[in-house]
Amino acid sequence: MLVALFCGGIPIAVIMLGVKRGHWIDNHVRVREQRAMPLMATMASVMTGTSLLVVLGAPHEVFALVVAMLVGLVIAMAVTVWWKVSIHTAVAPGVVIVLFVAYGTLMALLVPGVAAVGWSRVVLHDHTITRTVAGGLLGGVVATSRESVAATADPPGRTSPPRDRTPNPTQRPQLRLQPSPPYQDNDNCRLRTRTTA
Repeated sequence: MLVALFCGGIPIAVIMLGVKRGHWIDNHVRVREQRAMPLMATMASVMTGTSLLVVLGAPHEVFALVVAMLVGLVIAMAVTVWWKVSIHTAVAPGVVIVLFVAYGTLMALLVPGVAAVGWSRVVLHDHTITRTVAGGLLGGVVATSRESVAATADPPGRTSPPRDRTPNPTQRPQLRLQPSPPYQDNDNCRLRTRTTA
């Protein structure tokens, strides 16, 4: 819920507020020159969410996903300076790849949805085929790198899960001597001596 708020809810609210105040023409921010501010606001929101994930000790898979989103935003901002890459088609394959890794091969059924998103961007004359394909490649690469990071990295302040301690049959077992419990003397265990007159 925290990731959804800072990586989705707040950025959408910022865009809608900007449209209402006339800073950009629509919720899709079709004009390339108007994209810098929404992307910067989104990056600030995602970075804030990332900081909270570190403080709260979030699972490293979630942390890696948010870091991948930051990487995607940085690349999108760099490209937006001179080219209008499709962010819609950057998000779509990323979502499918993450779901595929998380829930298995059944999620491959969503791949046609990626093609549908790309097709819609071209038909609506929001992007050319080249920009649409470039966006899809961007999202796919970032999502794939996210899985690599999730498999190898932990967020700051967290440690990796403990290693497997299963004994190796080729190694000699280590003997551990346990100290004997202290002898407790009582009436039944006392040495009785015979006295003679």
